[in-house]
Amino acid sequence: MTLDERARLLGLSCRDVLRAGGYTWLTDLLVSTRPARARLARWVAAGRPAPNVGDICILGERGRESALQAAARRLPAPTAWHAVRHVILLLIGREYRGICARLPALRGRNEAPFVVAIDARPDDQELQTTFAHEAAHAFLSRPAARRHGPVVTLADAQGYERVRLATPADEWSDCPEAIDQALDEWRVAALCAQWGFCGAGADVGRYAAGLQRIRALRAARRRA
Repeated sequence: MTLDERARLLGLSCRDVLRAGGYTWLTDLLVSTRPARARLARWVAAGRPAPNVGDICILGERGRESALQAAARRLPAPTAWHAVRHVILLLIGREYRGICARLPALRGRNEAPFVVAIDARPDDQELQTTFAHEAAHAFLSRPAARRHGPVVTLADAQGYERVRLATPADEWSDCPEAIDQALDEWRVAALCAQWGFCGAGADVGRYAAGLQRIRALRAARRRA
């Protein structure tokens, strides 16, 4: 992304962008979907605020807050700001095998919240990468097709999984959703790698291989 493009998206002059360090986190990948561009514009319209990572909503296991907040500080400001306003984290796996909790009303949200379940057992590096991976999904993801105010209908929320479960495994690669999912996973892993995270959630090669495998299966079916 060029300096001029960054300045335009941020509503700043090129000189101001350079004075602020160049906003090098603003890459083509970060705004590779229309919802991501809309969320960036929302952050700009709000005055480009610094996110208060202490406000991230964490339910379930205790004792991992510091690691998660440290990970949030490594995210681009609009991604972390979006996570603070729209993501609810559920940590399980050590003391908790499951959790039943009332979901709190997130301050300032203007779209349906994302509920992200994370295994609390891995070390800090893997935990932080998992959080960054899911925060990137939340930032890039498409909004639900139908919404009633801030609530997503159950049918919308389960739409992808319904298709996935109803499709025989050997036919999954033929579904448009398979390519969409594999591409989304690759984008998110690539973003995590750009942000300096390491581990499974930032393994670009692994997700690129998955995307290539689905494309190869589809091509083979067309030739058959």
